Amino acid sequence: MASDTPKRPSLKEDLTCAICYDLFTDPVMLACMHHFCRACISTYWRSLRGAVSCPQCRQEFPTRQLQTNYLVAAMVEKVRASSSEGFRQNLQKQLKDSLESHRTKMEEYLNIIRQDEEKVETMKALREVLHQEEAGLLESLRREEAELLQGAEHHLEQLRGAVLEAEQSMRVLQQAFDAMETSIEVELPEVNLRPTVQVEKETDADLNAFISRYTGPVQYIAWRKMLKLLKP
Repeated sequence: MASDTPKRPSLKEDLTCAICYDLFTDPVMLACMHHFCRACISTYWRSLRGAVSCPQCRQEFPTRQLQTNYLVAAMVEKVRASSSEGFRQNLQKQLKDSLESHRTKMEEYLNIIRQDEEKVETMKALREVLHQEEAGLLESLRREEAELLQGAEHHLEQLRGAVLEAEQSMRVLQQAFDAMETSIEVELPEVNLRPTVQVEKETDADLNAFISRYTGPVQYIAWRKMLKLLKP
C-alpha cells in the first residue's frame, strides 16, 4: 500500500526558480516570501500591465520591490559546488579512505582478540592441571590466575567494543558511499575517524612469566606421576 505521507522536496528543488526551473541566480524574495531569480522575475513583471504580482501565489504588490536573499544565494553556491565532478571525486576518496581505515582497524582488533583468546585458553588449561595438586601451590596460583584472567577478559571486552564501533562506522560510511551513486547531494557523515574506544594492543597479562613461575612445580608433579606409574 502506498504511503499517504507527501514526499518532502529535496534541497535542490527548494532552491529552484519556478520560472526558469533552474537553480536560483541572484535570488530575490518577494513580499509573499516566494523566491525567484532577479532576472526571471524582472522579465516576468515587464510583461505585465498594471500591478505586478507573484507568479506562484498571484499576490499583487503596489511597488516592484525586490529583496536579495544572501542566505539562499549562499546555499545555492554550496549546492552548485557539491554537484561538481571534482567535489564528488574528492568526497568519494575521503569515504573510501575512511572506510578502508576502519576495515584495517577492525581486522587488527579481531587478530588481537584471537591472540588474547589463545592466552586465556592456555591459562585455563594450566589451571586445570594445577587444580589437581597441593593446596599451597593452588592458593598462590588462584590469586595470580584471577588477576591475569580479569585483565585478559577486560581487554577482550574493550576489543569487542572497539570492533562494534568500527562496524557501526563502516556501516555509515558504506551507506554514504553507496548514496553517491544515486544522489549529487552527499555530505560526508560525521564519523569519528579516531575510535572513541581506546584499546591497548597487548594485554597486561604476561603469559610467559606466568608459565615460567609454575614450570618447575608442574614438571615435578608430572615426573612424580610418571614414577607412580612405573613403580606401582
